[in-house]
Amino acid sequence: MSGGDLLHRFLFERLPIRGHLVRLDASWRAAIEHHEYPRAVSDALGEAMAASVLMAGSLKFEGRLSLQFEGPGPVRLLLAQCSHRHAIRGVARHDELPAGGTGPASLFGGGQLAVTIEQAEGGDRYQGVVPLDQGRLAAGLEQYFERSEQLPSRLVLTATTDRAAGLLLQR
Repeated sequence: MSGGDLLHRFLFERLPIRGHLVRLDASWRAAIEHHEYPRAVSDALGEAMAASVLMAGSLKFEGRLSLQFEGPGPVRLLLAQCSHRHAIRGVARHDELPAGGTGPASLFGGGQLAVTIEQAEGGDRYQGVVPLDQGRLAAGLEQYFERSEQLPSRLVLTATTDRAAGLLLQR
């Protein structure tokens, strides 16, 4: 993460809730500066990159966390990675989008979302896979936390051309 970027952890003192807040400014702009993604694809990639930082920030590990979506919609591949030192990168591969625009569900067209945690230097690798059937990355990740971690979680993700941001709340 670069200048203007923020990752903030917080706890509610009398409630069993913790959270993480991320704002990607310089890192987000650097990630997309050499790509001409359609706005819907760019927004989805920004959300994925913000989510990868939130998830990596909530773990104690050395290595990298990857979020990878593959599916039959116009967005064929979406990959966001974050290391334990919060170095991030992301890429999207897509076909031409419909002329009238597209919503999240038609952008992905179903498919699967894989969360992969790779430990540094030959350590263990963990992967959880969930369907991305609701079309929203946040919903797929909430389902991942529910199934894989048994941890009730809520995510709010957003991206613009200048900033990607997210909020993760966990019980």
